[in-house]
Amino acid sequence: QALAALLATRLQNLRRAGRLPLGGFAERAQAQLEAVLLPLLQAWQHVQAQHPTAMARVPLRYQEGASTPENLPPLLQDWLDHLRQGTHGPDDAPVWLELTPSKLLQDAKKGTVRTDKLLTAWVRSLAAAASGVVVHGILVGRDATLRITPLDADSAQTTLDDVLHTWHQGMAGPLPLALRTGLALVASKEAAATAATAAAYNGGYQREGEGAEPCLARIYPDIDALADDGRFATLAQSLCRPLAEWVSAHVQAT
Repeated sequence: QALAALLATRLQNLRRAGRLPLGGFAERAQAQLEAVLLPLLQAWQHVQAQHPTAMARVPLRYQEGASTPENLPPLLQDWLDHLRQGTHGPDDAPVWLELTPSKLLQDAKKGTVRTDKLLTAWVRSLAAAASGVVVHGILVGRDATLRITPLDADSAQTTLDDVLHTWHQGMAGPLPLALRTGLALVASKEAAATAATAAAYNGGYQREGEGAEPCLARIYPDIDALADDGRFATLAQSLCRPLAEWVSAHVQAT
C-alpha cells in the first residue's frame, strides 16, 4: 500500500509538471504508467526482501588465454557490485540484483525469454565465473523476473576467451555482427536461416529491422552486405550460439 501511494504521488508530480499529456489524456497515461510500474516495483521489492543483506562488491580479473595477433591478450578487470545475500544462511552464494524497465519475455504464455535483452547479464556471468566468483543473478523486468544460475569456470573461460578475442578484433575495424540477426540465424533450421536473418536485419511491414541502426547501416546497409564475406555466420556461431545456449541452460523466468 505504501508503494502504491508513493507511485501515485510521483505520477501526480509528473502530471503537475506538464510531463504527461494534457486533459483527459493525462489520466489515461497516468493509469497506463501505474499499471506497468506497480507490478515491476512490487517484484523488485519482493526480491530485495528475499535477499535483505547487502554485501561488499567483489573484484573480477581475467586474462584471455589465447594470444592476439599482437601477442597482447586482453585483460578484463572490473567490480561486481549490487550483491545481496538471502535469508537461508551465510553459506548461500551471493546474488546480484538488477531492475530494468524492458520486457524480458518473447512469448508470455510460453515463458520464452528475449535473449537479446540478456547480453549484459551473460557477460557479467562469464566474467564472474571465469574469475572464480560463484554468484547467482536476478533480473526484474516489466513482465517477468529472471533467475540466473552460475556457470562453471572452465566453460566460462573458454567462451570469454572468444568474446575478448572478438572484442579485440572489433577495435581494429567494424565487424559484420548484429545481435538479434545472429540470434535469428542460430535459432533457425538451415533451410529457413536465410529468410529469418533477412527478416531480422532488413525488417518488414511495419517492423524496423536491426540494420536500421546507424552504426550498422553505414557499412552494412542490408543482410547481403552483412553476410557477404562469410564472417557474419562464423561470428554468430561463436558468440550468439553460446549466448542462446546459456539462456536455455541457466535462465529461468517467473
